Amino acid sequence: MKLVCGIGINKKERPAIGTRPYRIWTKILNEVGESKGRLSICRKFKNYTFFYDWYMGQVGSNKDFRISYDLLDKSNTTYHYDKCVLLPAEIGRFMNRTKKSRGELPMGVDHTGIGSFIARMSLNGERITLGSGKTPEEAFSVYKYAKELTIKYLAEKYKLELDSRAYTALINYTVEITD
Repeated sequence: MKLVCGIGINKKERPAIGTRPYRIWTKILNEVGESKGRLSICRKFKNYTFFYDWYMGQVGSNKDFRISYDLLDKSNTTYHYDKCVLLPAEIGRFMNRTKKSRGELPMGVDHTGIGSFIARMSLNGERITLGSGKTPEEAFSVYKYAKELTIKYLAEKYKLELDSRAYTALINYTVEITD
């Protein structure tokens, strides 16, 4: 049997090509394959039939939601059926915690070049300046406050469309300087 993206198995028991579950499944397989060991996928999720059935049973499966592997547990690095939830794209984009482009500074903090630090965040594709501080920690505290407040706002905005576990995780979410 030929593997999908080098790791997945599709026994062709469920609708695949062109469907949202299949696109998300292959995106996960590619992401895991390209992560150089940073991410993994549970054995059951490698099977498209299982993934499809799981996906279709999730709150938001009938919408253009994104899958999150680390909302319920920030330290999680495995796509697993007990750890993943679907989120509206607006929340998924906002919750992104990428460290690739940030460098040594905390998330949401940039150096102004004139001895101070600025707090910024992106929302709906717009970069918003939140405030500044004399130290990275001061600027981060401004960012942390705004980010947590916005996460709570988004949780309330989408409350009726979210898995209850996702809603609870968003309401209780804490932004850490180590994120």
